[in-house]
Parts: sequence; structure tokens; C-alpha cells
Amino acid sequence: GKPGMYADRRIMARSLDAEVNEFFPDMVLVLVKASSEVIERRMAEWPHHNGALKRDDIAPVLARFEEEYEASLLNHKVVIDTSSATVEESMAELANKLTPLLSEADRSRLKARQAG
Repeated sequence: GKPGMYADRRIMARSLDAEVNEFFPDMVLVLVKASSEVIERRMAEWPHHNGALKRDDIAPVLARFEEEYEASLLNHKVVIDTSSATVEESMAELANKLTPLLSEADRSRLKARQAG
């Protein structure tokens, strides 16, 4: 629902955040973003003919994603801004930001996978 109404989405989201923290305390919320201008350019370069996002909606959608990210109660959160980065650079940035959040078991599995 809308703010202040029955089943207010924002209240429900925080309730779900609390459940995630309880049952999945290592969950990481990743906000992948780009500037409005870059998104508009990418939409023009690689159009999705049935895409739901329209040019006039870019700024409000970016703002809502940022707002929900900031309001999230999840224990671990990272932001990746892809405005001026290649896919490879963005993936490297994500890996660098996630590495400190890995458990010892995760690190051991990763080392084993890289070794074999």
C-alpha cells in the first residue's frame, strides 16, 4: 500500500529487513546505480521495446531506489556506481567491496575454487 495506508510498502519492507537480518544475517544489499544521463544514453543505445522505464521516470526511480537503500535495515550494504565504469571495473569494485564481508567459510571455499 501507499504511505500511511493499510500494508504500507515502506513499513512492510522494514519488517522484511528485520526477518532477513534474523534468518540471513550475512545477506548483502547491493545498490547498482548510474547517473540519469548515463541511464538515458544507455536506454537510447540499447532500447528495450517493451521496457517499463520511461525517460521521464529515470530520476524519480533512481531517487526511490536510493531512498529504500538508505532506509534498509540490512546489516551489510554496498553501492556500485556504474556511471563511468566498464562492466569489468564494476565487477572488480563489487568484489572488492564484498570481500571484507565474506565469512571464513566463504573465503575457504573461494580459495579452494581458485586453486582447483
